[in-house]
Amino acid sequence: MKNEKYSEISVTVTSKIDVIIRTNGPDINLDEPFYAVNWFSTKVEWLYTFYNFLALRSVKKVGGTAFFKARVTETILDESKGRRDLILIVRYPSGLNFKSLMESTYFKVVSIFRVLSVSKFTFGFTHKLASDPDSQKEDGLHYAIHHFISDQSGEATLQSIQNILPNSISIKYAGNTIATLISKEKNKLERQVPNLMNGLFIFQSSNENNLRTFFASNAYQEYLGTLQSSHISFLNRISV
Repeated sequence: MKNEKYSEISVTVTSKIDVIIRTNGPDINLDEPFYAVNWFSTKVEWLYTFYNFLALRSVKKVGGTAFFKARVTETILDESKGRRDLILIVRYPSGLNFKSLMESTYFKVVSIFRVLSVSKFTFGFTHKLASDPDSQKEDGLHYAIHHFISDQSGEATLQSIQNILPNSISIKYAGNTIATLISKEKNKLERQVPNLMNGLFIFQSSNENNLRTFFASNAYQEYLGTLQSSHISFLNRISV
């Protein structure tokens, strides 16, 4: 079998720790824009809010854009035991832009507040399959997240959803995991930052009942049966 090398970008964070962005397959291009999905809970929420405020300066400096942030309000399915309280999706122009963020001295210092304030942190890089970038928090829309594990390609899972999606619901974001974040401490084994799922949908609708009806429908229940594991929660969108 041909030995296919996966792409990676390595960042020296400290004299003892490197951080590595490593793709999940040999044909993934880290020079293309991708979306970092932060899925986490907080120990001290006000401290995380403070960190987020400070970190935004560094994110913008490297070309990053906060795309979507929301809080979980109700979980209706959690097969993976992966429930978290918050989701934050940030778009980066490329892997090198994210590398520049990790190399920033200012960001390294600010990140201390993230470590102190966050618990149950999971993280993955996704390529966008579909999105509606125009809807704003003020639009009065209701949101829900579906994290999942699937053997199918991201394009196939998206097509399956689009085949059964009613007109009353649209996709705010659909993405599939293309890379993970690895921490490598000197003279120790690599440690991957946990990433529970390989697919993500965020649905939006003008009425929450539209989402509830969709999730309870026979078509959606049949779709769930094609996935290895799923997490579904309702979200309250937060301004970024």
